This record gives sequence, structure tokens and C-alpha cells, in this order.
Amino acid sequence: MVLRHGGIVAFFGIATGLTAALGLTRLMSVLLSGVTTADPMTVMVAAFGVGIISLLASYFPARRAANIDPVDAHHWE
Repeated sequence: MVLRHGGIVAFFGIATGLTAALGLTRLMSVLLSGVTTADPMTVMVAAFGVGIISLLASYFPARRAANIDPVDAHHWE
């Protein structure tokens, strides 16, 4: 459940970021050197990297939550 939620948040974040990046290519073309504004490999590597990092950031809390006894978790709430 935690990984699914993290994956959904990551997906919408990546989609929003890609949309913004493609919309701001003219502005960003001044800052980029040696890379075209619509370089698909750069965009794919960046999106893949963000996706992997966000899933790893969700994995560790999910693993920790899976090791907690439900009775103990309910007791603390």
C-alpha cells in the first residue's frame, strides 16, 4: 500500500515535471550547453532516475511498516 501510494505520487510528479520541462524548453535552451532542448535520452534518464529514487524512498518506510505488529500500531494511535 505504501509503495503503491509512492508510485502514484512519483508518476504524477514525473508527468507534471515532463509537461513543465517541455513547456519551458525555450527558456531553458539558454542554460543548456551541448544538449538540445528536446533530447529524448536526457529526458528519459532524468524521469527514470526520479522514479527509481522515489520508489526507493517509499520502499524503506514500507519495509519498516511491514515489520510492526498491527496490535502495537493500534495501541500507539
